[in-house]
Amino acid sequence: MAVAAVVAEESKGEGADVIIVAAPAHAAQQSALELAAIGGRINFFGGLPKDRPTIEFDSNRVHYKELVVTGTTACSTSDCRRAAALDRAARRRADHDLPLAEQGRGDRPARPVRQLSCFCG
Repeated sequence: MAVAAVVAEESKGEGADVIIVAAPAHAAQQSALELAAIGGRINFFGGLPKDRPTIEFDSNRVHYKELVVTGTTACSTSDCRRAAALDRAARRRADHDLPLAEQGRGDRPARPVRQLSCFCG
């Protein structure tokens, strides 16, 4: 099944809230703009080859879908371990459903946003 079909099915047609493109692939970066939900966040972690560093970037999609597009680089092994630990901790808290009035209180975990993780390589 194609990535677009999986995202559409899992998100009930709304698109992905968060997309991290960790592959140095033009098609993956370009498709992120199409796969993102309204208000979605896209991070380009995988850089493109120096001899071909550009993609076709549809700025109207960014504008009308109100997307946030960022880039990051140079994470250390320690950074990756910390990120994995944070992810594990968040998944343990994912079982808690709280009333809106109790969201974000320091004594209780906030209710996580449903997200779809998609890695393309």
